[in-house]
Amino acid sequence: MTTFNLIDAVGFTPETGKSYENINGITYECRVGLMEEEFDDGTAWFVSPEGWAFKAIGCWLYPDGRIEWDYSIHGHWIDGKPKSHPKHMQKS
Repeated sequence: MTTFNLIDAVGFTPETGKSYENINGITYECRVGLMEEEFDDGTAWFVSPEGWAFKAIGCWLYPDGRIEWDYSIHGHWIDGKPKSHPKHMQKS
């Protein structure tokens, strides 16, 4: 796998319904909506395979299609409780 630096990335707006692989190897689905309500207000959210949803601020797209973001806010479990902890939150 090619290693890129942030200087290689371009800012982008995630597309609803599309899945993106983060540089951490986790694939997130992009949805739109309001936290803890139906996804319908136009705000982009990423959802992990475990059901962790969050708004990503400052999204970057690398030449190989992987993404990352500056920081995230409003993280929450979609159904109110975890199936398992997201991979990025597990202890090594």
